[in-house]
Parts: sequence; C-alpha cells; structure tokens
Amino acid sequence: MNSIQCDIMSIDCLIFSKKIKQITAIGTEGELGVLSGHTPFITQLNSGPLIITHINNKKEIFYLDGGLIEVESNMISCLSYSIIKANEINEYELTKNINEAKVLIKEKSSTINYTRAIADISLAHSRLRTLKQFKTTLTNNAYH
Repeated sequence: MNSIQCDIMSIDCLIFSKKIKQITAIGTEGELGVLSGHTPFITQLNSGPLIITHINNKKEIFYLDGGLIEVESNMISCLSYSIIKANEINEYELTKNINEAKVLIKEKSSTINYTRAIADISLAHSRLRTLKQFKTTLTNNAYH
C-alpha cells in the first residue's frame, strides 16, 4: 500500500504527523485530493474540512481556518492559523453565535461592525459544515 507522510501545523505547534493514505481539502480552486505520488504543488486552502484517510481507511477530520498546503514527492505539509478536530466543534455555541449576529445585523445600530458580524456568521457556517461531514463519517463507521 502506498502512503505519504503528512504534517499538519498550526502557527504554534505540530497537530498531526503520520503516514497516511490520502488527504482531501478545499483549495481556492475547489476540492482537492492528494495520494502518494501526486505531482508537487503549493496552494491556498479555504476554510473548511481537512479529511485524512489513514492507511487502514479510517478517516479523521479537522477544521481549518484557511491556510496553505504543500505537496512534495513524499510529503504533505498543511499550515493553518487555527485547526480544530471536528469532534471538538461545539454545535450549540456556533448556532447561538449565528443567531446573535443575525439579531445584531437586524437592529441596524450604528455601533455594529456589520462586516465582522457577517464574517462571524460565515465562519460559524463553515465550521458547522465540517461538523456535519464529521457526523456523516461517524455514522458510516469510518472515523478514526
């Protein structure tokens, strides 16, 4: 079985370092998947799920707040400012944050930072999509 070394790093620490079968992420041009032997490249990642397929075909899902991925002949490196394991995402808190931001936007107060409120809603929705993907994977008994 072909495998490739994968390192996932936040700004301040190494989060994950193992040989894996495949990685899937959302790049700026759309979803991308990398297996052993992939052509080298470097590209930006959008916020969303990063899915690791282990050698035993079990999956592990992380949420990235954007970042970079670099693929070399035998190495994948991912760097993101913020990385969260999908099973640590708090659905209740995210839903509460979305609802509070929507209320603030509807109030149309001059003290509201609308750009920030919209960005917070977008971020929360992105994390919720990752959580939904994690739950689907968990239901299919493929989670590591």
